[in-house]
Amino acid sequence: RFLREARLASNLHHPNIVTVHYLDDWGDTLFFTMEYIPGQSLRALIDERKDKIPPFTLEESFRIAGQVLDALSYAHKTTIHRDVKPENILVTGDFPDIRVKVLDFGIAKVLSASRFTRTAQSMGTAYYMSPEQMQGAKEIDLRSDLYSVGMILYEMLTGRIAAGRFKLPGELVPGLPAALDELVEKTLSPEPSDRFESASVMGRSMDEILDRHAQERQTAEQERIRQEQEHQQQAEQEKREREEKERQEAERRKKEEAQEKIQ
Repeated sequence: RFLREARLASNLHHPNIVTVHYLDDWGDTLFFTMEYIPGQSLRALIDERKDKIPPFTLEESFRIAGQVLDALSYAHKTTIHRDVKPENILVTGDFPDIRVKVLDFGIAKVLSASRFTRTAQSMGTAYYMSPEQMQGAKEIDLRSDLYSVGMILYEMLTGRIAAGRFKLPGELVPGLPAALDELVEKTLSPEPSDRFESASVMGRSMDEILDRHAQERQTAEQERIRQEQEHQQQAEQEKREREEKERQEAERRKKEEAQEKIQ
């Protein structure tokens, strides 16, 4: 089993997947070496921000989840990860220039006709496992991984785990777009058929949400600037009218004083 898992991982070559360099045995010990990734796990990063609400901005959350989806889109051609969780995601660099690497395809399910592909095993982490994986379904496909990504995305945005009847991100964090709630609902649907059909489709949906959100923020900022300028112009106009009124009042008093002196 170890050799099967390690060989599977060694055949995955993608910028967002940890590379397995070497596979060998030493006596009765089997081992493989992986590339060194400086940085920390997403779990450590989430824990660092646990007192911040939201822990991650929409842009930061999508930056991480987007790269995870890129890795899965590539890997799903041959395998299912089955254990996507913050502990298996490495983050290096600083926002916005971060690089994400997914590791541990060791419990992956190869998409072939082998017995392993026909048997579902509950090997993931409970919080991030899809309902069908938790129930031990015989057939688990790539949409199980997408459910896990949705769980991670929800946790990054809200600081909570989407357990039971969970509140949508927009109900917990003001300012998030409504389309994000729709994406989360779709991704975390109990029924696989109601989820996104692939990692690439989910990624494109996230890109569209982010683009619309950026446009809405830009429009809102332009409106804020317009109102601010309008308010400033109105204040300046009121100031000029007040100064003119004071000038006229001063002239009136001056004339009255002059007339009093003449009399």
